[in-house]
Amino acid sequence: MCCGEPSFEFYKKSKLIAMIGFHHGKSIRWQGGEWPGDASMTTECATYFNDWLKKNGVDAPSKEAEEELRRKRAMSRRQKKYFALLPQAVFEALQKASNDDESKKAFEDNIKDKLERAELYLKLYGCHNGGWNYYDSIAMFIKSSLLSSIDKNDFKKAVKNLLKVTSGAVGAGRWLFSNDKWYDYDKAFLNEIIPDVARICLGHPRKMSRKRTISALGKIGGDKAIEVLRKMLNNEIATRELKKEEEDEPGGQVEYKPGDGEVDDECSEQAYSAFILAKLKDKESLELIKKLAKTTKGREKELYDKAIKLLEK
Repeated sequence: MCCGEPSFEFYKKSKLIAMIGFHHGKSIRWQGGEWPGDASMTTECATYFNDWLKKNGVDAPSKEAEEELRRKRAMSRRQKKYFALLPQAVFEALQKASNDDESKKAFEDNIKDKLERAELYLKLYGCHNGGWNYYDSIAMFIKSSLLSSIDKNDFKKAVKNLLKVTSGAVGAGRWLFSNDKWYDYDKAFLNEIIPDVARICLGHPRKMSRKRTISALGKIGGDKAIEVLRKMLNNEIATRELKKEEEDEPGGQVEYKPGDGEVDDECSEQAYSAFILAKLKDKESLELIKKLAKTTKGREKELYDKAIKLLEK
């Protein structure tokens, strides 16, 4: 175990007699001492100690405490969005659930219609503006226990019913594009839903979510994917606003996929779309890509130049 930051050493003359570590801005650990574990400090005590340390040139604990507070507030805001979508009977049953199986049963017992459940799962999965590579505990449950239980035909019907509902379309897009579930569905279905779902997802406030949508469209291919990517290239899809209070992500799991680093984060989604269109051999986009390449520099220009090179082969 680590000693903590900072750690306080107590000496009797030259002999070290105790070492107390300050952990995560909220608890203390007696290294090798008689306590059975870390001692949690009261909020008032931790705040006072963090402030004292900061005044004396040690600000790491206060920064960590502030970051944890931001994560808690972010999770509280997100929970309100989740809970607002729940029927009262489901919400009450979830309060009594002690594990994922019981939580899943709370939905199944109180929403008998499978299609209705599928629509709710999708809206829950897309009801907030969090990045698709971040999973709070509820999002992970929705992904692993709820969405994975939907019958494919019910999923297809649910998505078609939610094409004009932002939360539902975002939930569908996250499942299909970010979780790579598009592989499980036929081309006809994908072609039907891509114009609406991809357009909404390409307007997502988080860059990673937009990038994953573009990447998936490149893998899916076809006329419908190319049409939406052309709109991105033409700057026809506006990015939805990310409010200041929504910037912080709650704690949870962070996911990185191999394709996430395909292009540099400095590059715009417009340039990324150009590159993907080039990989799809969309020669109709060549002239616009050339024009855009003349207006930029750095990594962005390099990406446009790669697209041009692919299309001029």
